[in-house]
Amino acid sequence: MTQQTQREIPTEQEKMRHIVYTIDAETLLVKFLAHKPPQGLEKKGWNPAIVAAKQRTLADAQGVDANAYRADKIDTGLQIMFKEPDVLISDLLTELEATGYKYTNGHFQFRDNKGPVTTLTFSKKADAVAVPMPETVRAMFRLRWNHCTIWANIQYDESGKRTGRLDTINLAKWSNESSGRRLHLVGRTYRLA
Repeated sequence: MTQQTQREIPTEQEKMRHIVYTIDAETLLVKFLAHKPPQGLEKKGWNPAIVAAKQRTLADAQGVDANAYRADKIDTGLQIMFKEPDVLISDLLTELEATGYKYTNGHFQFRDNKGPVTTLTFSKKADAVAVPMPETVRAMFRLRWNHCTIWANIQYDESGKRTGRLDTINLAKWSNESSGRRLHLVGRTYRLA
């Protein structure tokens, strides 16, 4: 596995992606990487070729360079944070609920070179149906994470029409330490305090 490093993204590519700040995120994914999957979640398959093809289509629809951030991976969104260390997310659940997000789904997958990836879906779409969050999942919000990367992505339908925004919070390298910076949802973006 190659070590991913942050690339210097060209200014025009960065500006093209700033449209994300004009749209509220309707869906937010929280992903825990290389952590034992919690009990009570469904296991799903993973096909990187299908994901890459979908991402390539989204990049083409937006007119952005799909490899602006990473040469070996397709990205279509705006990277808000990159591998921020010592991040506590214990306040995030409360902030999500306070801003209208509902926990709607959780699953895990085994991905090449990453181990298990647990994905939690939060939505504030009108038709979103909340489901109970297992305590084993809640416990993951009490850990400190030493790599926090956040992406904001514009979503498009097959005709190229913009349909909303999807944010992804990727968390890796956990510890039981209780000190660190707290991640907060602030309007249409995030901050560490």
